[in-house]
Amino acid sequence: MAAFSMGRRSREVLQALEHELDRGDYTVGATLPPERDLAARFGVSRPTIRRAVVVLEENGRIRTRHGSGMTVCGPKLPKRRSATISVMGMFDDERLRLHQSWVLRRGFMLCAYSVTERQFDPEVERLFLEQVRREKHHGLVAFCSPRPPVNADLLDALALEGTRVVHIAPFRLARPDQEYLMPDFEAAGRMAGERLTAAGCPAGVYIRMAESPYEIQMERGFRKAFSGASVFLCPTSMRTHPPVRRQAVSLLAGLPAGSGIFCRSHSLAADLVALQRDCAPGKPLRVIAAEEPDCAPLPRTDTPFGRLVIASQQERIEQALEHLVRPDATLVHKLLSPIWVPAKGEGTEPSPRRDR
Repeated sequence: MAAFSMGRRSREVLQALEHELDRGDYTVGATLPPERDLAARFGVSRPTIRRAVVVLEENGRIRTRHGSGMTVCGPKLPKRRSATISVMGMFDDERLRLHQSWVLRRGFMLCAYSVTERQFDPEVERLFLEQVRREKHHGLVAFCSPRPPVNADLLDALALEGTRVVHIAPFRLARPDQEYLMPDFEAAGRMAGERLTAAGCPAGVYIRMAESPYEIQMERGFRKAFSGASVFLCPTSMRTHPPVRRQAVSLLAGLPAGSGIFCRSHSLAADLVALQRDCAPGKPLRVIAAEEPDCAPLPRTDTPFGRLVIASQQERIEQALEHLVRPDATLVHKLLSPIWVPAKGEGTEPSPRRDR
């Protein structure tokens, strides 16, 4: 099957029709309703129906002939797939051993693909995804590169050909076409903005390091909740790089006392608090940090700023693997909400649900 992008609505139509065929709603030799009727039923255009029909025909579920419509073929023959689950992520030896042992105990092999934030390579990633496709892996836990050119076409082809793809991190601003189990970064930004607005902060700033999808999603949520908020780009440490330090000092000097600042990471917030103590000790600020732990339990806070703790990569991989090994698992489209950890001395409050 050639790699092409179906779009979300075509995929939903395809899944619905496949389910009806598997359930026996249409007997062998029966004719499916015409495209115009299916389009009306699903509330989509005829081209959207046609893209789903093309996949059904390529998979041998139906046969189309001019003048005869779409005829149902014999029952679907199960595709032979390798009992391998591929996992993309940032691994150390202990994590890799944990994932490998967990997968092996459930009758699968593990294929690991290691990425790091500063070493995303779309070309190497494409070679990996092509190999996953050739070997017909059972499932893929996807942590894909946001750097162009993104490999959305191969991800689409994998899912259409039977490999179950579950994303654990965004590789673009739009949600993935396949399944996902990712942190709700926009909710983190919105929660930070709401807290700083409720605290009466006269000005708000979001400090981020790059143009990554998750940082932009947090910015979007923050701006929605804090009207008139500004953005400060800090690509490296504000404490050890003099040009960035000067810019940060200038930012602090221009803010009114009591302003609120949301930082994309714990380390950025720690740098900012230290810099504020050195350069503007008489100007109180309210700081919130987004934090993504590795896998350890959340510690009691001893920081002078509140934290919105994002679901760890370890937690996301474990949940994605649970879905992939279950034969009766339904499709997963889940965003994991951050957990609020107050600053030292602040009162506690109930944490939000982890997912929605």
